[in-house]
Amino acid sequence: MLGVLLLGFYFIVASIFVYYFKNYNSQQWWIQIKTKFPVCIYYFGPFDSFQEAENHRNGYLEDLQAEGSREIITKIGRYHPQELTIFEEETELISTKK
Repeated sequence: MLGVLLLGFYFIVASIFVYYFKNYNSQQWWIQIKTKFPVCIYYFGPFDSFQEAENHRNGYLEDLQAEGSREIITKIGRYHPQELTIFEEETELISTKK
């Protein structure tokens, strides 16, 4: 009986472990760029590696600066964005829901 319980426990732990790493690795690298003027959040990607995203970051920054964006903050991370561009109105809605 104890062996059956241990086998069940092992199966549950292994399933959780596999599920966690499958979902973690499925998120690719993205560049997140937040601008204050206009108030927007942009996502650029996906990229296969951090280094690939880093290599493309300056090009996106230059484009946004040429369009007049100011006070820009960039981050590179493993995201799963639902939208690639979130405008001011949408960021206000998100902040009021929290």
